[in-house]
Amino acid sequence: MVNSSSEFFSLLLRRSLWGNKEVFLYSKISLQDLRDSISIAKSQSVLGLVANVILSDSAFSEKLPVQESAKLKHFVMSNLSTSQMLNNSLLLIVQELRKHSIDPVLLKGQGIAKYYPVPELRQCGDIDIYVGQEKFTKACEVIGAMSTPEDHQGDIPSLKHFHTRIGNAFIEIHRYTDVYYPKRLNRVYQKISDDGMSSGLVPLDFSGVSVMSPSVNFNVFFIFNHFWHHFIADGVGLRQICDWVLLLHHNYGKIDLQYLESVLNQMGLMKQWKVFGCIAVDVLGLPRKEMPFYDNQYQKLSVKVLDLIMLEGNFGKENLKGYKRPEGYVAGKWYSFRKRAKRNLRVLRLFPKDAFRHMRKVFFGGIAVMFNDKFGD
Repeated sequence: MVNSSSEFFSLLLRRSLWGNKEVFLYSKISLQDLRDSISIAKSQSVLGLVANVILSDSAFSEKLPVQESAKLKHFVMSNLSTSQMLNNSLLLIVQELRKHSIDPVLLKGQGIAKYYPVPELRQCGDIDIYVGQEKFTKACEVIGAMSTPEDHQGDIPSLKHFHTRIGNAFIEIHRYTDVYYPKRLNRVYQKISDDGMSSGLVPLDFSGVSVMSPSVNFNVFFIFNHFWHHFIADGVGLRQICDWVLLLHHNYGKIDLQYLESVLNQMGLMKQWKVFGCIAVDVLGLPRKEMPFYDNQYQKLSVKVLDLIMLEGNFGKENLKGYKRPEGYVAGKWYSFRKRAKRNLRVLRLFPKDAFRHMRKVFFGGIAVMFNDKFGD
C-alpha cells in the first residue's frame, strides 16, 4: 500500500530503472498522487523517467486530464529530441577534435545515459569533454572555431574548463575532471584522475562512432564525487544519484573494490559513499550485493540526507523560488554569501567537517574574487 505521494514517486522511479510492475495497488493511487509525483519528478530532474511510466500504464494515464497528459507527452518527446541533438553535436565535436590529433573522453551526461533502460529518457544537460592539460588550449581553439563569439561564456577559460555553445548544445571542455580544495587534497585527486583517465577507457557507441569514457574504476568514483560536490555546494537531485546507481549496476563484478576503497579513503569520502549507498539500495532499488561497502548503520543519516534532497530539488533550485538577487555588486555578493551560509547550516548537521571546509572555501574565495574585481587589472 502506498502511504504518501513521495512513496508513490519512489515506486514510479524504481519501475523506470528496473521495470518491476508488481509494486502497485492501483486502486490506492489517486489523481493527486499522480500530480504530486510529477511535481517531485520535475524538481528532481527525473520527469522523463517517471512520465514514461505513467504514460505507458493506462491505469495511471487514464486518471490524468487530457491537457496534463498532453504536457507529459510533449516533455518526453522534447527530451527525446534534445538527446538526439546532443548526440549529433557530440559526434561533430569528437570528429573535429580527432582531426587535430586530440582524443577526447566523454564525461557524465550522454555517456551515463547509455546505462539507462531508455537512454533518451534521461534528462539532458551539457556535453562534457575531457582533453587534459597538454591539449586543452588547442581544444578550446578548435571548439571555439565551431561556435560564434557570442556563444562563449567568457573569453578566458577557467582553471577547470571552458564553456561555449554550438547551436543549442552547451559544451564544457575540461582540462581537469575536477578541482579540489585544499591544495593538498587536490594533489591527491589529480593523481587519481590522471591514472583513471589514462588507461582502461571504456568505448561507447554513438551511431557507429566509438567515443571513449573513463575507466570503470575511476568512473564509479568520479560520478559519485561529482554529485557529492553538488550536494555540498548547492544541492543535488535524484537524477545524479540514478546515474551512479545504474553505472554501478552495469559494472557489477568489474570494479576493483580494493582500488575503490583506497581511493575513497584517500579522499576522505568513505562515510559519504556509505550514506548515499543506503539511498541507492533502500530507496532506488539497487541490489545490495551490487553496492560496494553497503553499511546499514548509515540508514538513519541517509534518511535525513534524502529529506534534504527532496526539499531542495536538483541543484537546490527549490531554494531559489521567491528570491531575487539584489542589484549592486556588494549587495549581490552579500546576498549570495548569506544564501550559501544558510544552506550550509543544513549540511553542517549532516556532514560537519565537509560543510565547514566548503564554507571556508566560499568565504575566502569570495573575498579574493571581490578584491580582484575591485582592484585587479
